[in-house]
Amino acid sequence: MHPALLPILLGARPNVVLNGGFDADTNWSKGTGWTISGGVAVKAPGTGSVLGQAAAGVAGRTYNWTMTLTVVAGSVTIGWVGTSGNVFSASMSASGTYSGTLVASATSNLTTVRVTADAAFDGTVDNISIR
Repeated sequence: MHPALLPILLGARPNVVLNGGFDADTNWSKGTGWTISGGVAVKAPGTGSVLGQAAAGVAGRTYNWTMTLTVVAGSVTIGWVGTSGNVFSASMSASGTYSGTLVASATSNLTTVRVTADAAFDGTVDNISIR
């Protein structure tokens, strides 16, 4: 058996997020106050805005997500938006590594992964994975 097939056979799904470790300033659209530097996405307080990237989701599928936050103030959510359905996590306002699920409805057409920061958010985001 080819070693690359093992994760697929064991049920591991690929990460739909590209550059979730923010190793380069690529793949992400940065709203007001967001920068990518030093291997993390950094948000300065002042304006609520979105960090996003195009990523297609499958209607009816459940996705597991993880991400690491360093929070000085404010809060963020992670979610997936589309033309016919959106799913979001609960708000996170403390430093730590978080995980959860995003469940696409049977009619979802998910197109964009988003980290949405409120105006007070001052902190970093790293290691985003959605599988």
